[in-house]
Amino acid sequence: MDRPLKTPTISDLAAHLGVSSMTIHRAISGKPDISVKTRDRILAEIERLGWRPNIAARGLRQGKTFTLGILVTNTVASFLPDILQGLNQSAEEHGYHTFVSVHENDVARAERHLQTLQSKGVDGLVHYPTESGAEVESVNRALHSLPIVVIMREMPGFAGPSILVDDRQGGRLAGEHLLELGHTRIGCLGYRDSGFSRLRREGCAEAIQAAGLALRPEWTVTDLEASDAAGREAAARVLSTAPRPTALFCASDRLAALALQAAAALGLRVPGDLSVVGYNDDPWLPMLQVPLTTVAQPKLEVGERAARRVLPPGPEADGEEPPARTVLQPWLITRASTGPAPRF
Repeated sequence: MDRPLKTPTISDLAAHLGVSSMTIHRAISGKPDISVKTRDRILAEIERLGWRPNIAARGLRQGKTFTLGILVTNTVASFLPDILQGLNQSAEEHGYHTFVSVHENDVARAERHLQTLQSKGVDGLVHYPTESGAEVESVNRALHSLPIVVIMREMPGFAGPSILVDDRQGGRLAGEHLLELGHTRIGCLGYRDSGFSRLRREGCAEAIQAAGLALRPEWTVTDLEASDAAGREAAARVLSTAPRPTALFCASDRLAALALQAAAALGLRVPGDLSVVGYNDDPWLPMLQVPLTTVAQPKLEVGERAARRVLPPGPEADGEEPPARTVLQPWLITRASTGPAPRF
């Protein structure tokens, strides 16, 4: 009876190619200290053989699992796919794979998932906090034995690094854009219990106040439930006031799309009668009947930077101490939903 073929080890592969095992490691991990010709020859032979490194054995030797843990609020937030893509790309470049857990803004669930990820021996953790951030003590305890970075949302009291986006500046960009178009009657729509909405509204208000104007309360909604019906109704209510605003800044693209629906139902032309700005640059925006002006976030960069903060060789490899708090900047993308203020 024939014996099954033995899966080649790195040593077998090295002997077959006439190189050292260390050279094989360098080729697989993308290290720079190997010639392009040698790397291409090694990778081509690996591909031909269908060989894969034994990650479990490598982990036992090095005391690692080569796993990056990711703990997020949910899987439906429109900005998360790009962040996860950035995390996955960076993890793969370092020879790691990712393990995602979802806490649904539940502190107790976040703490349970944190314990589970630790028990699985992840080598680093990227944490998108709950809205309250009440899991901070548990995360700080885990920080003693595990590299952790917090992303997108401030978590007061966290002792480790964070990668954030300047939401206040994003709101300011939206307000300045509308002011430059001549709008003086600007309304804002945002969600309840959302730090994102508050910071974006405050940025917009700062721009408006700098122009000698103010957000009028009848044009400002800050306590919306995260439902389409609530968003559509709030937009219709604001747009039915007399006088009504000529522009709306919405805390998310979805909310802005609902405002467009409410405006259409009221017979308002966009941007002739009303200009609308969203936030996030969701991929479906250009497909709207009126493509939406929006504030874009560097989502892919958030993921890439977060992975680099917790995976080897680490941000200190170049000899410089990285900042504890990295704040990335958003930018405005103008489309057809904004135009000059109407003349009355």
